Amino acid sequence: MRQLVTLIDRSPIGRANLDAACRLAADTAAVVLAIHPIEVPDILPLDYPMGDIVKLAWAECDRAHLMGQEFGVTLQPAVCQAHSVVDAVVGFAGREAADAICLAAPRGPLGWLRWLRGPGPAIMRSSPCPVLLVGDGWRPQAVDGSGGIPTRHAERTGETSESS
Repeated sequence: MRQLVTLIDRSPIGRANLDAACRLAADTAAVVLAIHPIEVPDILPLDYPMGDIVKLAWAECDRAHLMGQEFGVTLQPAVCQAHSVVDAVVGFAGREAADAICLAAPRGPLGWLRWLRGPGPAIMRSSPCPVLLVGDGWRPQAVDGSGGIPTRHAERTGETSESS
């Protein structure tokens, strides 16, 4: 996997998406393409100047970049104006030829209910690539070098944590 697209915003769900994508990218040596969509009303053109909303979106992208550094992954943030979140994420994934879209899996029955009412199902239906739902319990298989368990990246290069 080379590129993962994830949806970010100021909400806890947006931050959970970013966390899930960074954990997955750390394990697979993928680049995270973090998109912050800005919904433009249908009556306005897509290039309509959104002013402070764009500034806030880029501030969130800066925070996302710092989080990517904490995980040791390459993160490329983007702000995209579209008529819907689904159009922004799916269109961006298609333009960038992403390998997958990574979203945080909801927790509990209420979390699933909120997720089903949000953009998640529509993203899954219209995505040009696989959509991965990553749960909180998933952790990368990489180890700190003391356990001798090969990481996924090391398996590709023929190295193990014992030989490094």
